[in-house]
Amino acid sequence: MSVVPTIDPANTIKHMRIKTGAFNTIQACLREALDEAGTTATPSCKHIVGRSRTGRSFALQCFESEFPVRREADGLRKEVIYVQTPSDGTVKGLMSEILCALGDPKYNS
Repeated sequence: MSVVPTIDPANTIKHMRIKTGAFNTIQACLREALDEAGTTATPSCKHIVGRSRTGRSFALQCFESEFPVRREADGLRKEVIYVQTPSDGTVKGLMSEILCALGDPKYNS
């Protein structure tokens, strides 16, 4: 006897995504920046701007999710991390967010 999973419409809608032209543009821009990494003397920096609730964070999180943590012979490797600038705007606050995104258990020490 097989079990048919129940579908929760609210959960389905919550996880539904419509990839817009802007989403695709952000993805292409980030892919280009990643492809350029290490090939030039000048670091690549992308500034993503847009109105509130337009999907900037979602696009960035989707891009990051394409690059999960991998275990390699010399340790863990994470090619892409997503970090929001902390509200206090300090260097220490930003570094703590970066260490947290990298999985450092003592990121807030």
